[in-house]
Amino acid sequence: MDNFIFLYYLDTNECQPDSPCHANATCNNTEGSYHCACDSGYSGDGFTCNDTNECQPDSPCHANATCNNTEGSYHCACDSGYSGDGFTCNDTNECQPDSPCHANATCNNTEGSYHCACDSGYSGDGFTCNDTNECQPDSPCHANATCTNTEGSYLCTCDSGYSGDGVTCNDTNECQPDSPCHANATCNNTEGSYLCTCDSGYSGDGFTCNDIDECVDRSHDCHYNATCTDTDGSFVCSCNSGFSGNGTYCQDVDECSFGTDNCHDNATCNNTNGSFECSCNDGYSGNGTSCENIDECVDRSNDCHYNATCTDTDGSFICSCNSGFLGNGTYCQDFKTCASCRAIAFDTPVNDWK
Repeated sequence: MDNFIFLYYLDTNECQPDSPCHANATCNNTEGSYHCACDSGYSGDGFTCNDTNECQPDSPCHANATCNNTEGSYHCACDSGYSGDGFTCNDTNECQPDSPCHANATCNNTEGSYHCACDSGYSGDGFTCNDTNECQPDSPCHANATCTNTEGSYLCTCDSGYSGDGVTCNDTNECQPDSPCHANATCNNTEGSYLCTCDSGYSGDGFTCNDIDECVDRSHDCHYNATCTDTDGSFVCSCNSGFSGNGTYCQDVDECSFGTDNCHDNATCNNTNGSFECSCNDGYSGNGTSCENIDECVDRSNDCHYNATCTDTDGSFICSCNSGFLGNGTYCQDFKTCASCRAIAFDTPVNDWK
């Protein structure tokens, strides 16, 4: 039998106990050798391994994420305004559930962010919002309206005497349909107001109007021969008795000429200013409106001769010489002793009875 010598070669694990590779490399034993391979995140020949910047040149992270290189690796973090694992990043709605904006601001979500805008009526950066005084410096209201600032807004109110919504104000006609003035006053509408004026014949402030007594205060124009009678808001002029006219002009009425007197038939009418007088004619007595015959023979107011007889007549008397006497009655001479009387008796002219 032949003698054979068998040689056995045992592979050496170079990776054990101490790896000849770089600290950041993995040692892989092979048949009769070994292989050093830099760990993930490192690059080199296995004996020298340098950290690999995975973020460069192209980031493995999401477009809205930031790649942060680490020793042997990297970290993806979604940018502000986004949420996710860095490889997937979705927009974050910062306005929900609680808005980061001011209470008087509106939060508007944007891609990866948000925007705060102060509400109408407020001013600021959206995080701080202050009430805006819309009334200053220029009022947005009508020229005849008052602007009142409110929290976040304003109010336009038409001024007294105007009506509308405050942005448009029209003059109010206070005189229509019912006048605020006194019943005896006239209402005149003015721009934004009105004026009350007492009517002619009344005095007051237009809200209270009292009758003016023109007859008392002598503001009437009645004639001096007329009577003034006050009426409500005016007066009446009436010519006094004995005068005629319109009251502002009065002239005497001649009652004697017009026959409107009441004198007796045996009286004489004498016109006076505004009246007349009645005087009984000679031979009559009375007040002129009543006249009675005077018996001159009885009251001896006659001028008959003592040798004559007085005979009363209506309104007069007759003197007649008694029998045996001749004359005109106011003078009587004895016929027997009077030659001239006899001549008269025989139709002889006599120049002088006496």
